[in-house]
Amino acid sequence: MTLDIGIIGCGVIADYHLRALAEQPECRVTACADVNSDSAQRCAAAFHVPRILADGHALLQLQDLDLVVICTPPKWHAELLLQALQLRKHVLVEKPLAMDLQQAQSLVTAAAKTDRIVGVALMHRYLPVYRAVHDFIQAGVLGTVRRVRLSLGRSMIGDSRFTTPQSDPRSWLVNRTIAGGGMLMSSSIHFFSVVSYLLGNRAALTVAGRVRQLHPIAFPGIEDDIDLVVRWDNNIEFTYRESWVADLPYRGQIDGDEGQLVLSAEGFTNLSLETECRNSNPHPYETLDWTRPVSNEQLQALIPQPSLFSGLWADLVKSIRQKSRVPRLPGLEHARNMQSIVTAACRTEVTRQLECVDWFPEKTVT
Repeated sequence: MTLDIGIIGCGVIADYHLRALAEQPECRVTACADVNSDSAQRCAAAFHVPRILADGHALLQLQDLDLVVICTPPKWHAELLLQALQLRKHVLVEKPLAMDLQQAQSLVTAAAKTDRIVGVALMHRYLPVYRAVHDFIQAGVLGTVRRVRLSLGRSMIGDSRFTTPQSDPRSWLVNRTIAGGGMLMSSSIHFFSVVSYLLGNRAALTVAGRVRQLHPIAFPGIEDDIDLVVRWDNNIEFTYRESWVADLPYRGQIDGDEGQLVLSAEGFTNLSLETECRNSNPHPYETLDWTRPVSNEQLQALIPQPSLFSGLWADLVKSIRQKSRVPRLPGLEHARNMQSIVTAACRTEVTRQLECVDWFPEKTVT
């Protein structure tokens, strides 16, 4: 089975998908579209894409496409996804799923009426360290998980999207009408997704904390510094700190009755894992030397699997081949729930009260 694929939106994120697609022998990219003709031409030349179209709606009308990848800014995700489903195409859509929770829910409802596979690019779970943490938790090595803590930050004080948006083509990031919001929609949603995955898609119940604008050039509705406490079912507490105005080392910690896991890194992909557990490590992780931090690379060598974008694509292709979404692939219900956490976080900043998360049932991730 060969899948003919079209790419809508030819910016930086599309390049990551195209490089991952080059590793999928069942996939071939036959068309790309962007309202910016220079971006479309560059993409087609770099990745040998034979057809170029002026906009995504025109690409969706191509009858020979099996699957489309939506890499536009968030404002156009929903309309393109709905049209793709109507035209019976499988879809991979970039995060966030939609501009708000109501729009995200409408996409879940629409997709439920079709047999098309939809994946959402919340792909951090495909990093080897996160897969290992998931395996430790699901094997019961930590006993009952009680608390998850995560903090990270990258200063964007000098980033041209903030300082000179009029001359930066990526400046849609600081335009709420296009991006739907700031840090929560662009970055934090990835880490909410990771924690959900690690916990086996347990339901998030409530959110409390602060969502602030601290950048000296603050744009309306573009939050850049947050401190949150998310309460999951079974009384699991997730404390989360992220900043776009300060450089903070990445550090994660998962505490259970029977042990602790610690994640650290200079960047979110260059992760390492430390364990301090009373129970034996699950197979095959017991073969590693845990007297020192274990890196992503060591875990990848232990269990060779496609990582990050390649892992996402491998699961999407498998889902299409077997005509049902494999559990690990982030789907619409999951992406909608992550958007519900974002919505509750924004509300808590306004109300200064504990806010409930509107959770939609998900299948357990395996």
